Amino acid sequence: FKSNEGYTLVKFPDNKYISYIDRFVWDMNKKELAMGSETASAEVDYTYEDIEPEGPRYVSVERTQDSLNFVAPLAYYDYKKNQINAKGVKFIEVADSRIYPDKGELTVEREAKMSTLENARIRTNKQTKYHTIHSAILNITSRKYFSGLGNFDYIDENNTVQNIHFNEIEVDSSLQTIASGNIIEKAGFKLSPVFRFQGKTFLRSRDSLLTFK
Repeated sequence: FKSNEGYTLVKFPDNKYISYIDRFVWDMNKKELAMGSETASAEVDYTYEDIEPEGPRYVSVERTQDSLNFVAPLAYYDYKKNQINAKGVKFIEVADSRIYPDKGELTVEREAKMSTLENARIRTNKQTKYHTIHSAILNITSRKYFSGLGNFDYIDENNTVQNIHFNEIEVDSSLQTIASGNIIEKAGFKLSPVFRFQGKTFLRSRDSLLTFK
């Protein structure tokens, strides 16, 4: 189906989402609806650029999610599971961060629940871009809040890369992304070539440096 009047409002009542779409392909045997745009392509450059792809924007109408939204050039609605399976999603803006889903894929289930993202990346914050957290497992619950865990590459003065695992990532009351983790003695972590460190470490998106305690 192709809309005769440009983009058409589409409602997903089971998922509590809306979108504006101008092209549909209905596979009756699979009970699946492919949704997109005449001008959009699902082939998206997933490098960390600040430009969203062309395509329909999907917006949550669940009041507690503060209009959580994302752009997906291509998405499939599964009638059997009542899911929106989005493809080509470059990033989702949550609080002061941008979250990059693995392979650009995400799923919206019933009642506006976004499935847990695995192997995602976080760039925070959107303006300073001080920090990147990778290999993250995240739950996004609104446009202002997400939580989870992930890894951070600490680079010392000799450009040696060491991994820091943040077992708590969340958003504070000022909408700043924060993270914390524990570095144990047997990890052999070094702040610099001449200093070993054991203790807690903290990341705040507004600060360019980590805090070690």
